[in-house]
Amino acid sequence: MSKTIKSYYLKQKDRLMKDFGQTIELMNDPLNERFGKELSLKIEKEIRLEYETLIPEIPYTAGFRSKMFNNFIIITAQELAAYKALSRYDLNNDEIWELCYQAICLRLKAMNLWKKRLISLFWNLIFSNMLKIRAWRNKKEYLAGFELEYISGQGEDLILESIILAVAIMNL
Repeated sequence: MSKTIKSYYLKQKDRLMKDFGQTIELMNDPLNERFGKELSLKIEKEIRLEYETLIPEIPYTAGFRSKMFNNFIIITAQELAAYKALSRYDLNNDEIWELCYQAICLRLKAMNLWKKRLISLFWNLIFSNMLKIRAWRNKKEYLAGFELEYISGQGEDLILESIILAVAIMNL
């Protein structure tokens, strides 16, 4: 059974903030287009502050199977920080997701070619097959108090699934 550790990421706060800063920088252009330079700088600061506030609350799950899960939770906390800050500016959920999605895509484009190839190899040879088998079995799994259900995507859903996986692997 995996063990959940609270406040684990406090010791890694500087690294997490630096990593998140790279993603926020990629949101500059979309935010500037939407809000103008002055307001977008204010929003970026608010997003960073929201994330910094969330770091102590991010659960860490110990165990071999938990690496990808922990990366997913970190990314989720980053998206939540962006959502909390951006929702103050009269944006609906779709508009907020579009800004976050653009940042994810820009971050993937900025990656080294070897890293992209490694992600592609990992995705095509190992992870996608594992997910397909788990989805086919239609079995729920439990990890650190979370119930995981594997659902196969198709078309655009599969592309989004690949992007989420790529971001998770990028943070390994």
